[in-house]
Amino acid sequence: MANRTENRAKMATFVAIACLAALCAFGRAEAARDAPFRGLGHGVVAPPDPRSLVETLQQNYTELYDQHDFSGLASMYCEHSYNLVDGQNDYATIVAQNMLPSYFQNQYMNNGVRQINTTVDYVAQESATVIHEVGSTHYPMSTRLPGKYYIRWKLCDKMNRWVIDIHIMSLSLQFDPSDLSAIPSAGPDPIGHIMAADNMITHAYEAENFDVIGQYYADTGKLLPLTIIQGFTVGRKPITAYWTGMSVARHVMDLTISMVSVTPDAVNPAVAYELGLASFTVSIDPPKRQLYFRRWTNSLPDGTGNWTIDLDITPVDGKTPPTPPP
Repeated sequence: MANRTENRAKMATFVAIACLAALCAFGRAEAARDAPFRGLGHGVVAPPDPRSLVETLQQNYTELYDQHDFSGLASMYCEHSYNLVDGQNDYATIVAQNMLPSYFQNQYMNNGVRQINTTVDYVAQESATVIHEVGSTHYPMSTRLPGKYYIRWKLCDKMNRWVIDIHIMSLSLQFDPSDLSAIPSAGPDPIGHIMAADNMITHAYEAENFDVIGQYYADTGKLLPLTIIQGFTVGRKPITAYWTGMSVARHVMDLTISMVSVTPDAVNPAVAYELGLASFTVSIDPPKRQLYFRRWTNSLPDGTGNWTIDLDITPVDGKTPPTPPP
């Protein structure tokens, strides 16, 4: 009897340890899914739960819109934020932070967007002061279809609060080929460097020289496919492997990167934003031509060094984007 009792106790202990190990593994998997940038932050103490933080920020965002407080909504953006929004006929246009109240007012009054609901789908903490978010927007009182968005949140030193640094309001935006004047362009620098890099990336992909493509990404560069199925790919070597896989495993062919505009950051000469069109085919499917967005950073604070890609939101993933829910 004593041996039986002892065996039961051992079995109970073993089950408890196994359950605890499974829970820890699940927690690590969840953490990896939402925080692939672990270890890159320096200095400031990171928020203990970035997903909860972002969900709270999104709740504030939707409440301000539903209350028609468009000035308050604009205050959630950094003064020099980069905002790519739905323009006329869902074509992409850039709106400065001080013009956002008018933009939101027009969306409400003239475009039938009376209410918005957002769902946080994916959160990735890059550092103590930068969080990436991908989510879904729904329009309950509008005929507009739901879509995906991207936000780069930044802890603003001046205001000591989290603000939107980059907002791509829809990842399915297109350009009006007859009128690109709505997309502002930069002067000769850094536009020449980025245009040359795009040409080299196109030629390197055609020649299957994927190491050359990887050299155009920063050491801690981030790549996010529009379908957001696998989340971010982080780091030069993994991104090089990503592009290799696109060619070898996914049969992405005839890739052409065409820059449409380059916009320097309003205050930081070492940062620039690129919009463009990626043309490619996947296997025997018809050719695709879709928007891409890149955030470039310079190796020197004054912008006179080497330009590399810090963030690449790309349509090139060899997959068909999921159909939005009705």
